[in-house]
Amino acid sequence: ENSKELFEDIRNKILEIDSRIEEKVNKFYIGYQIDRKNIIGIHIQQSKIIVDFTRTQPKDLDDPKKKLKYRRNSLKFWNQHISEFDIKNQNDIDYAILLIRQAYNRFINK
Repeated sequence: ENSKELFEDIRNKILEIDSRIEEKVNKFYIGYQIDRKNIIGIHIQQSKIIVDFTRTQPKDLDDPKKKLKYRRNSLKFWNQHISEFDIKNQNDIDYAILLIRQAYNRFINK
């Protein structure tokens, strides 16, 4: 599967979570936000899609398969914790949505 098809699928599922989620296309990533604050960011690469979870460490989400990786030096470079998850095929999408829903719930319950 190519990244474009995977992106279309994940994009539709993210936007279904809450009608307030807005998509904002930037030069380096696509942000999904509510009230101009990113919940997640997506980077589309040739062989995969990287989902960035802003203000999140792996311990903040229930990740039974331990697939969420902490972005080293994220606090130093972006002044916030960032964790990431790679989507390489269709099977990764459902797991990504499981993590994204948790990030969304953390975001709206703050």
